[in-house]
Amino acid sequence: MRQIRETLRVHLMAGLSFNEVGRSLKISKSEAAKYTWLARAAGVD
Repeated sequence: MRQIRETLRVHLMAGLSFNEVGRSLKISKSEAAKYTWLARAAGVD
């Protein structure tokens, strides 16, 4: 859960791309994108 929150914070607040988010959090860019898309589908923006 913490990783998902950090991914959303970095992507939405800092405006970084999925690739940049992945590098900064040491996860893949596809995982960063998946977390963001799942959050948007759940209505969390």
